[in-house]
Amino acid sequence: MPDLLFHQPGSAQLDSLWQANSPLVLRELPRYMYVRRHQGFVWTQDIVKFMEQATGLQVGVQNYRADTVYSLAYDYYDVALRNYTVFWARHYQEFHWNQHLARFEAPALAVHTRAPVQQLLDQIASPDSSVAFRAYTTFIEQDIQLPWAYRGLAGSESVPNQSLPTFWERFVAGKQALRSYLLTTGLPLNLPPILAAQSRQLLLPLPFGQRYRLENQIIQALTPETVTAFELLMLDYEQNKPAQESVGRILDVLYSRHWPRIMTDKTLLALYLKKVRVYNALGIVGSSRYVVFKLDKLNGPVRRAIRAVRATTPDADVREIARTVLRPHWRYESRRTFNLVRASSRPAVAYNPDSLRQLLQEQGLALYTAGKLDLARADTALKYDAPLGFVGGYSPRTTTLEPLIRLLETEFRTDLGFGPAFGDWRVSQSASVVHRARAWRRYLRQQGLVARDTAPISFVQENDFHSRTKHSPLKRKLKLLWYRLKH
Repeated sequence: MPDLLFHQPGSAQLDSLWQANSPLVLRELPRYMYVRRHQGFVWTQDIVKFMEQATGLQVGVQNYRADTVYSLAYDYYDVALRNYTVFWARHYQEFHWNQHLARFEAPALAVHTRAPVQQLLDQIASPDSSVAFRAYTTFIEQDIQLPWAYRGLAGSESVPNQSLPTFWERFVAGKQALRSYLLTTGLPLNLPPILAAQSRQLLLPLPFGQRYRLENQIIQALTPETVTAFELLMLDYEQNKPAQESVGRILDVLYSRHWPRIMTDKTLLALYLKKVRVYNALGIVGSSRYVVFKLDKLNGPVRRAIRAVRATTPDADVREIARTVLRPHWRYESRRTFNLVRASSRPAVAYNPDSLRQLLQEQGLALYTAGKLDLARADTALKYDAPLGFVGGYSPRTTTLEPLIRLLETEFRTDLGFGPAFGDWRVSQSASVVHRARAWRRYLRQQGLVARDTAPISFVQENDFHSRTKHSPLKRKLKLLWYRLKH
């Protein structure tokens, strides 16, 4: 008998039935669970596992939603537990003890093979990562829909393998949606073999300089047509933090670089709107939540293109996101970061510019042209070199930004009033690396040292909330009325 019943009221009788190899124990043990279900008895799953080992069978019963489940972990209203108890009360007499197998068996009992989806869910909970990942991939590639009660179908050990994404069932649904949509556009589902192998190198524990250069190579090789296949490939590896940070930077730079083309191509624009909806549904932290930020401040031609997509697309998700981004009374507001920069503030610590330059070169960031600091390249690095992990990213990677900011402080002999220490990027107006980078970009433009940035904002340049525009309440109401009359 399970050790958990040791010294429990009535456990001695159950133990005697088990020691006598009496099939009556198959009736009494579920009944014991059911009678004590509201008396602090919390070992239901352990008893189910014991019954499976004692009979070699998994019993599927209906829960309150009429779904067949093999676990009682999410048994609301005790419906599944009651049905489980009734089954054993009806069939225990058909079992007898098999001395050779050391368990009960019922040769006359009709046994049905579990459905393929239930077998896949068992594999999802396998401790073998390769088995779990193969089942996860099968769900996606064969477009197998997950049942509502998937946790209950995964057997008594229903914890998914830790190598899978945290919310693996949402990733399955999201990737299925993206793959189905891509099939309607004719865009590729998979990367070319060489580019796919190059992308998988991001999963390796590379030195940072090699990783940074590899990111730049992938940025050059990807196109707006193949970037979705790249995203589909890398979404599976949420647990690999360095790889997700690389993916976050690659996508941030790539979308900004090809933004004019995406906004003028109806297929690519509709696909981008679809991604906004799919990635929001993942419900996970990371820059995937912020892809909508690049749709901020839409001008006339782009608004007309989005309206045309909304009017012609059959996809409900694309229409929904198109309506959202077209609404004139909502926009995304930048975090206000040290608007009053004190350019006269001298750095508290003097750094060696040659050492900083060499460090940045080792990290893959080349900022000097003919011996002079290229401020345009520095500005690009300030914008994109604090990437969040694409999925699962909590904090930005600042490996190149910290020495770059120190180099700028040495070059211009000012710390812009931030002081020597770095702060937390999540706190508004803190002295974090991200906030300093924004302030330095503004300073370089105030001094006329770099041109105006016409590319879309970075994924980490905005807050994760939207707020109303600064128009008066009356003007907002008039714009909303005009929008409704036109649409």
